[in-house]
Amino acid sequence: MVVSCWWLLVNSDYLFKSNYQLPITHPQLPITHPQLPTLTMSKPLHEYFSNLPEPALQEFTQWCVTQQAREAGYEFTPDETKLEDLPIEDYIPQLVGQFMDTTRKDIRTGLIATFAGKQADNHSLSGVPAMVDFISLYVKHLFPAEGSDETETEELLTKASQQQLEKLSQIAQEHNVKLSA
Repeated sequence: MVVSCWWLLVNSDYLFKSNYQLPITHPQLPITHPQLPTLTMSKPLHEYFSNLPEPALQEFTQWCVTQQAREAGYEFTPDETKLEDLPIEDYIPQLVGQFMDTTRKDIRTGLIATFAGKQADNHSLSGVPAMVDFISLYVKHLFPAEGSDETETEELLTKASQQQLEKLSQIAQEHNVKLSA
């Protein structure tokens, strides 16, 4: 199953063109966790997704849309009745769709979705890893508030990237997968 991240934009209320650019960062900072080895983001996060089992990707997606998004100021509670008994390849798109319906309410979040979709498409992943890539990019770029200066934006994106790598590493370890740094 090949999933393009652009399907998320089909139901958008916004059709617009803009010169607004979101900053793209690939920090080379060490990531630490008390019980995990120190990791350096020597390769982009999306390069790890294809090596993880789908249950690990599901857990990471759930964390992104519930816990990390909450830190960015977006409350989301999934409709569990629509998620019950779905196989992972259907669960993740349903969860992401619910999250997008909840958060994509203005031009800023529409632009972030467009940016995340373009970036995820450029990563050439397919299926569940492509969807996880999209949502991790989208949530990460929700952090900088409108009006943030460039330095603050970079700091927030770096922090969000660190959190994602740390969480992905933790989940990978729980699923007996070693992420190579």
